Amino acid sequence: MPVPGNGAVRPGTVNIVVAVPVAFCDAALVNAVMTVTEAKTQALVEAGVPGTGTASDAVCVAVRDEGPEELFGGPRSEWGARIARAVHRAVLDGALDWRRRASG
Repeated sequence: MPVPGNGAVRPGTVNIVVAVPVAFCDAALVNAVMTVTEAKTQALVEAGVPGTGTASDAVCVAVRDEGPEELFGGPRSEWGARIARAVHRAVLDGALDWRRRASG
C-alpha cells in the first residue's frame, strides 16, 4: 500500500498455509517449507515485487498424522510439485492484484 505523503509502496507480509491429504515424514515437511518459499519467491520476482518477503512472513504445512508417510516434499515429488504450483499461482495472483491496487 502507498505510504502516506510520498506514494512509495510499502512491503507487506505474505503468510501461506498449505494443507495436503497425506502424511509427510519430518524431512518431507522441511522440503515442503522450502518448496513453498521457493515458489513464493519466484512468483514475487515474476510480479515485479522487489524482495522475497518480509521478516514477518510465515509458512505452515499441514499434513495428516496417520498413514504412509511421503518421503519427499520438494518440487520434483508428487505432492511438492502440487504445492509449488498452487503456491506460485496464489502468490502471483495476489502480488499482481496488490501492485494494481497500490499503484492506482
